[in-house]
Amino acid sequence: MVLLFLGFFLVCFTLGYPALARYDPSEKGKGNTDSFWYRRMVNRGNVVPPFCYRVLTPALARGVLPVVSRCEIGGWDPALFALWIVNAAFTSLTALVVMRIAAIVADDLAVVALAPWVYLSSFVVVNHHLAGLIDSAEAFFLAAIFLALLRERWLPAAILVAVGPVAKETILPLGLSALAIWWATARLRGTRCTRPALVAVVVAAAGGSLALGVCRYGVPSYEGHVLSVPRLAAMFSHLGGCLFERTQVYAFAFLLPMAVPRLRRLPAALLATSAGMAVVVTLLGAYAGITGNLHRPLFCVLGPVLVVSSSIFLRDLARSLLNAQDL
Repeated sequence: MVLLFLGFFLVCFTLGYPALARYDPSEKGKGNTDSFWYRRMVNRGNVVPPFCYRVLTPALARGVLPVVSRCEIGGWDPALFALWIVNAAFTSLTALVVMRIAAIVADDLAVVALAPWVYLSSFVVVNHHLAGLIDSAEAFFLAAIFLALLRERWLPAAILVAVGPVAKETILPLGLSALAIWWATARLRGTRCTRPALVAVVVAAAGGSLALGVCRYGVPSYEGHVLSVPRLAAMFSHLGGCLFERTQVYAFAFLLPMAVPRLRRLPAALLATSAGMAVVVTLLGAYAGITGNLHRPLFCVLGPVLVVSSSIFLRDLARSLLNAQDL
């Protein structure tokens, strides 16, 4: 497992190269505005909400910063270099989690071997998880929650939901919705898990609220998190922009054609949970008005399912091609 992590880390390290050597993702007004603020967090600058709530990745990058500051490689920005290392680590961990999900769902060595590479080659991973942002941490926590629920480990899932908001505040509503949907599907299957599910929801809600409160202490509120009638009224007008933005094509055009034909082979609970979380993400994104960025959190909740399903499709395709060749 350690060797796999190191291998994935080296791959992620190379995939993140353009963000340091070919363009500056933190150049406000020209690059990715979000990355501008996370870079300032690493350098202990003043940051506006909601970016200042997302402390985990910048804090870890700040710990790496003294080391990378001594490395003068082609004029690379030390703060972005530190973020690159932390994001590569989170992305590598997520690839390992996706492998474990594939092992449980498909129980086939070819699918398990394909899944992490399909994940690492996805548009969102290459262009956002490894580009000076904090999306890689969000993807790791959500994929780990999927894995914990697949293994019927309610308490670890609750702990992940409780700790996750220090990476990104949206993990709290998404994690709670995952616990609720998984419990509902378990009831439909006749599985009795009311007590552990209830304990998990209470632990997740209490711990997550506490973590989010600590991150937001002494910081102004973000208008996208405050309930208001004008925002609710504008939410449905934003919905079309969120769903039909061209970035959705970039994010999912690679996976959907392969994933859809094999979705029926995945557990119904996993499909229902991922779809339910996608609905929650879309509604939250429409309320906040993040039309051009919805594909990023949407990939975090749909990605593991689409990647595993696509890996099953590729395995079947390879087998059919080999059988045709033998004929």
